[in-house]
Amino acid sequence: MKNACLVVAFSLGAVATPAGAILPFAPTKEEIAVLPPYCAVRLTEGSPGYEQWVERLGRDFDHTHHYCYGLNFLNRYNHAKSPQEKRHYLNEAEGNFGYMVSHARSDYVLMPDVYINRAKVYRLRNETGKAVADLSKAIQLNPNSSRAYAALADTYVDMKQPQKALEVITEGLRHDPNSKSLQRRYGELGGKMPYPEPYAAAASGADPTSSGPAPAVPVNPGAAPDTSTTPSAESKKGG
Repeated sequence: MKNACLVVAFSLGAVATPAGAILPFAPTKEEIAVLPPYCAVRLTEGSPGYEQWVERLGRDFDHTHHYCYGLNFLNRYNHAKSPQEKRHYLNEAEGNFGYMVSHARSDYVLMPDVYINRAKVYRLRNETGKAVADLSKAIQLNPNSSRAYAALADTYVDMKQPQKALEVITEGLRHDPNSKSLQRRYGELGGKMPYPEPYAAAASGADPTSSGPAPAVPVNPGAAPDTSTTPSAESKKGG
């Protein structure tokens, strides 16, 4: 009877997590519910929807549970209270995003988002050089990703480089001229109206004297400094 009581007590202790304690690795059902829909399939053993998502996303869907884990750890970071919790969840997020970088092919459809979200981890640590590198990679993989341009510009603002941020936003608007988030940042950074001419319009022959689209703004400054490794006090950056 005594042993049975100990087993019950241990089980209750494993489920009941006091405030400030590190949560178990695996996401709860409630946590999975707020992740992208493919995460519920990939994180559920024997899910009947697995092959459908493989057809939609590609064979590297097999690795995608690590991306889902990374997203969940970022969500946990945003709700964590203690510095220890925040540090732990950022480390776990970085590790799982890093797994995707190491194991999934670069042309896997989710890889731009993997780099965008790992850059969030780096920005939260004020590791801005690493964030710039990951966001530049995301743009290289998907030049039409307004999220990547916005996050890269915000990182340059963090680095006190508003002119560089404006160049990034200008380039982003050439690829995605209807992005409200890019238009807003363009105005906030002092961009002059009208908005930059989209590449599609330039390529259509609107200006017959033009030899082609304007050259792309370089978004991967190799010498970008990593200004600090101190964890940020902010709960979320790079949305």
